Amino acid sequence: MNAPRHATSDEEAASPSESTTTETMDTTEGAPPSVPRAAEMNPLRDEFGPFSRRIAQRFFTAIPLPEQVEPSLREAFDKGEVVHVMHTTSVLGFFYLAWFLLSRRLPRLRAAIGLGFSIWRPFRKLFRKGACGDRLNQALDGGHSALVFLNTSSGLIPAKPTPQTDPFFSLIERARRSTTDRPILLVPELFLWSARASSLRPGLQEFVLGSPEDPRQLVSALGFLLNYKNAFFRVGDRFDLTAFVAANAADSDEVLVRKVRGQLSQDLVRETRAIVGPPTKPRERLIEETLRDRVLRAAIEDAAVEKNRSPESQTKTARRYLREIAARPVLLILQLVVATLDLVFRRIFVSVEVDEPGFESALESARRAPVVYCPSHKSHLDYLLMGWLLVKRGLMPPLVAAGANLSFWPLGVLLRRCGAYFVRRTFKDNRLYATVFRTYVKKLLREGHSQEFFIEGGRSRTGKLLRPKLGMVDFIVTGFFEGAQDDVSFVPVALDYEKVLELKSYTKELSGGEKRPESVRSLLTAPKALASRYGRIYISFGEPFSLREFLLRELGDLERPSVEARHAATRKLAERITAGIDRASTVTPAALLAAALLSHERPGQSASRDLDEIVRLFMRWIARSQGRLSCVLDAAPTDVKERGPLREVLRMWQSDRLVRARIEGDEAFFEVPDRQRLGLCFYKNNLLHALVQPAMVASLLLDEQPTARPDERRGSTGQMSVADLRERHAALSRLLHLEFSHPNDVSLEEALARTLDGLAAEGLITWAEPDGDDPRGARVAPTELGARLLPRFAALIADLLESYLLVATHLSLAHAPITAKDLLKKILDEGRIQLARDASALLPESLSKPTLASAIDYFTESGFLEKARDGRCLVLSERCRKDDTARQALVAQIAQFLRARRARSTDLSLH
Repeated sequence: MNAPRHATSDEEAASPSESTTTETMDTTEGAPPSVPRAAEMNPLRDEFGPFSRRIAQRFFTAIPLPEQVEPSLREAFDKGEVVHVMHTTSVLGFFYLAWFLLSRRLPRLRAAIGLGFSIWRPFRKLFRKGACGDRLNQALDGGHSALVFLNTSSGLIPAKPTPQTDPFFSLIERARRSTTDRPILLVPELFLWSARASSLRPGLQEFVLGSPEDPRQLVSALGFLLNYKNAFFRVGDRFDLTAFVAANAADSDEVLVRKVRGQLSQDLVRETRAIVGPPTKPRERLIEETLRDRVLRAAIEDAAVEKNRSPESQTKTARRYLREIAARPVLLILQLVVATLDLVFRRIFVSVEVDEPGFESALESARRAPVVYCPSHKSHLDYLLMGWLLVKRGLMPPLVAAGANLSFWPLGVLLRRCGAYFVRRTFKDNRLYATVFRTYVKKLLREGHSQEFFIEGGRSRTGKLLRPKLGMVDFIVTGFFEGAQDDVSFVPVALDYEKVLELKSYTKELSGGEKRPESVRSLLTAPKALASRYGRIYISFGEPFSLREFLLRELGDLERPSVEARHAATRKLAERITAGIDRASTVTPAALLAAALLSHERPGQSASRDLDEIVRLFMRWIARSQGRLSCVLDAAPTDVKERGPLREVLRMWQSDRLVRARIEGDEAFFEVPDRQRLGLCFYKNNLLHALVQPAMVASLLLDEQPTARPDERRGSTGQMSVADLRERHAALSRLLHLEFSHPNDVSLEEALARTLDGLAAEGLITWAEPDGDDPRGARVAPTELGARLLPRFAALIADLLESYLLVATHLSLAHAPITAKDLLKKILDEGRIQLARDASALLPESLSKPTLASAIDYFTESGFLEKARDGRCLVLSERCRKDDTARQALVAQIAQFLRARRARSTDLSLH
């Protein structure tokens, strides 16, 4: 964000602005506040002296404010008499609230019950004389507001309230007299400036500093001055005291006060814990409490019987597993790491763009239940980004499930103290470890910790969202059913990069190289990344959703669902999360440019005006489908010859030798070398989820077109019936279902209908043979414009189809039992030979290990391959050995999808 503008005189004091949608690396401060004109600041001048105004101007204007705070308070003032409620006596909280109400021209504070005002002479218009009830009534009768505290500070000798000094007795009395037209509304409010969670066993730190709910006043003032940019002001759900008293009219005042205090205290504790997290426990205590879990104890007993060992020895094993797994977060280390990351990010990234409304929704969901963040996973930086963002905002970061491959010294020690807990990549043959890990996750849920895990399991080397892994999802669901929490909020998060640090290593792995294990050596080479620039990072949040509500929709009854029903619901939950990540993904300039370049079939060269047309086409489609375009693309030129984000990306790629350029007159031409296409394919795949539907429909429509030269094909009137198109679309969706997550709330028929309407609106297809009153026809055909542009859509999935065709063609390599790894290697070798013989036969990016591996999984799932007797190898299925008709039909079908691409590529190579 840009640095906040401060008022320039004593008469000016800025008010907090509404939340913005992005945060750049220019500064770490909060949202830029709006600065009212001096003439409009009379309320502040009337209430505050020059010194107080300067304090507010210097410190309060930098505090970021959720956009819903002001509208929420305005609505409360419109509906009734407002009494602000804070947890514990806080002079700073009072000072900020008084300033906030004045700067927003809301009804002013005229009574603050529980503060000693002898040193606060500037606030002369507060009603300070008389009993607390008289002061409250005087403030509310005058149309103003009041502030009360649930507890007095325990700084020295805590005062015990009496009916004469307790403001809630006076409020109850007033509520009995008030009407529903103008009720008394209690508004719980939180003002914090530290993400430090309270300790379960208060020590010296708590004695000196206090807890988040009850901070020491003088020490807190110093802490606020050092950390004011990370302060929080939150407004909870208002409490209608008039309605509550009317509904409980038979209760005595003492009972009502106790109930009201209890409800408000719960609300404020929930608000506080949403920010600072639950009270911290020593790691060893958490481990010992986990070992007492009933399910884990039963697993230990079973393991002892199975291995003929004593229960004590298996308990030691379980404790060793827990020490291997458990996180050990230390806030100071987190803050030091975040400060270091700030310096690194400023050096290598242009900015980090944050989806502010989505971030606020995620924080809002944390008020209702513990949050589980589920980010996409494209880089090792992903482990750090959420923690970096939350600590910068003064929030406690989630505990992160990390692969055990990152637990090597010293990185593992550092990550563990930053909140990482480690999980082995596989443990299906170790039931005790599986139960220990599941129980630890359940314990974190029970404690109320927010968590983070990557639903893809590992990093995506292809740029597409990988198929969801069900392990962590199942552990969370199991913890819910075992009563760890009443509910859990899932928050899908999309992390998108204009340039990933690991692209070179990804390209090597995609083309057949082995993945290098993480080690100290790889850690020592990491500083080389500081010599490059990597554009922007985008952190976007999907819509949070409730686990309880999701399971109620899927299962109906949560008491005793069958095992099969639970497994099915878990799979759908994982698909819901991945669909949420796709919806939240930001289409970057790099993704747009890579898609435009790679949509021109090899060996063609893309002219700048051609790229301009395709980029604008893709942008219109993404906007039509309500996808998220990078904020830097707003009103930016789409011509790469003009200064803008696309030209920045192109120059970065030219510097990295991913793209070659040549100039002829006023036109620029760009070509992607064959060896670099896999690298650019990573970025193209970042947006493929947003364009996959028109890409599939284009592939289906074009396979009906005559295979003539492109210039002769433009006037073609080849048509396809909608019924035939629907059938082929379903077949192609089944073929690629492992590559893309289809939203549960949209049927294939609906997705096809929307796609056809969009293509028709773009003028790429036309309807033929109208059916009755329906303006859409029973048949569709590409227009002249469509014959030219639909191949650009179809080219986006051509590499996927070629990968599947290559595997389908060489399934006979599994005539004898063979491991999936060896089968993949042989198919890769066959593809390289085919590409060497005929450069136009295959796109280089179709020889991608992950895609070929997914194709092998598909053919195994479809019954063309099966597990051999040893359970480790694959072998051609018996039905394929006896009758190869089904495989041949599938080969012909995939080849049909690619027919237009193959014909066009041949035409281009002849020019």
